[in-house]
Amino acid sequence: MLLSDDEQAVLERWTRRASSAQALALRARIVLACAGPEIPPIVSVARELRVAADTVRKWRRRFLAERLDGLVDEPRPGRLPTISAGVRHDNLGVGVGVGRPAMGGPAVWPSPVVCTTAVTEARRSDPR
Repeated sequence: MLLSDDEQAVLERWTRRASSAQALALRARIVLACAGPEIPPIVSVARELRVAADTVRKWRRRFLAERLDGLVDEPRPGRLPTISAGVRHDNLGVGVGVGRPAMGGPAVWPSPVVCTTAVTEARRSDPR
């Protein structure tokens, strides 16, 4: 399997970049291990990278069919989240910061406040 210089550079960058998802970095390592004038056996690449032979077969096949685009995760099925993770995290902090009573009393969580804030922030951040 031969790679263009651009493809090889992108794959090497994906394997070294700290912000790359580990799954994407592994896929890039698989393709790089399979590249070259002499294609190594799938089993030896799998053993070298400590993955299943089927994993090597899958990502090599996807790369051959779709090149770099074949290695990127496809969108997950299902409904998109209505509240972003950032808003959810920020509003969890609101609830945690308020509800801790003095020694021994029951915890009272201001759920109406948290819900109202979450909905308001979600509406602000929603581009629709």
